[in-house]
Formats: sequence, C-alpha cells, structure tokens
Amino acid sequence: MANRILTWFIAGGLGDNAEQGPRHFVSEDSEIVASQVSAERAPGGTFTYDILDDDVSIMSDNPQSSNQPTYAQGQVEYTTLAVSTFAVSETVSGGSSGTTAIVEVDNAIGSMKVSSETGAFTVGETITGQSSSATGVVSAHVREVYGNVLSSRTVGSLAQLDDGETQSEVGGDFARQHDGIAAGSWVKLKVLKMGGAQGVTVHLELDSG
Repeated sequence: MANRILTWFIAGGLGDNAEQGPRHFVSEDSEIVASQVSAERAPGGTFTYDILDDDVSIMSDNPQSSNQPTYAQGQVEYTTLAVSTFAVSETVSGGSSGTTAIVEVDNAIGSMKVSSETGAFTVGETITGQSSSATGVVSAHVREVYGNVLSSRTVGSLAQLDDGETQSEVGGDFARQHDGIAAGSWVKLKVLKMGGAQGVTVHLELDSG
C-alpha cells in the first residue's frame, strides 16, 4: 500500500522529450506501487511520459510488432532487341502468352524491371512495346513478388494517455518493480510526447514499508 505519492503537474505547451520539475528526493528504500496520469484536456494524439530514478527509467518499454508489406518488381531478360528501345511506363505484351506488364526500368541492352504483370512471360516468346513498338525475345522472367515482413520496434513507455483519454493508471508495467527505488535517489519526470494534452497531473505511488 502506498504511503508516499510523488506528483508532477504540466500546464501544457511543453515540448517533446522535455524534463518537467520538480525532482523528488527519496530518503527511504521504496517499492513502486503504481502511477496515475490525468489531464484536464485530453491529448489529440498520445501523451507519453517516463519516470527516471537517478536518470534510469523505471518504466517498461512498449514493444510492438507489425507486418510491413514488401514488394519486388519483376525482371525480364531479353535478346534480339529490334525496331527501337522499350520506353518507361509503356505496356509490353507477350506474343504467345498474352501476358502484359508495365516497364519500370529498361537498360536498353537486354534487361528490364516490370510491374503490374498479368501472368508469366514464356521464354522464347517475343515481347512488344505498345507505344515504342520495340521487340525482344524473352530469355528469362522472374515475376514480381508481394509479401510481408514481421518487424518489431519499441515505441516507448507504457505510461501514456491515448487519444481522447483523460485518465489512466499504470499498475504493473515497471521495469524495476521488484528492485524498487533505493534511499538517496532523485526521481524526475520526462515528457516524451505531449500530444496536445493540457493540465496534466502525474502521480507515482511508493511504499517505504
């Protein structure tokens, strides 16, 4: 049960990654109980804060995973270039497969990057540029690839007010919950992101036993 509460107040207008006084001195070994945050005006984005014990965060990080879309353009290798050179952004079509694609890059010596493929070009067929009338004989085709890559990132402290919230409590998201705060420590608040919140009060509850 808490027997000491450290308090900070931010009227508003504080920049991101800014320290907000006062610094509190902890004279006895103390367990971390909980932290509450409230705002007179809710943030329009996210209000996020960190509490530091002698410049070391007591908060847990907030890891998030997400699927990031990936894409690789198709590649067509060709020989026997005739009439002209293929033009960027034109549509090329396969004489026997009927496949079409849009030229993204062409080096004019036998290799092009393509997108928006409707199928696979056949090795040995002739491809023709719709606007350039250039032709070439396909020697290889690697189709475009769509996929997803799972990525992880740390987006900051779990101590926050989300969009539209006016109060929140952090009860078990402390990296140093069991070690607590040692006697002789100075504890301060750092605002990581204001998010447009105003009249913000942050409490840290401690139990010195």
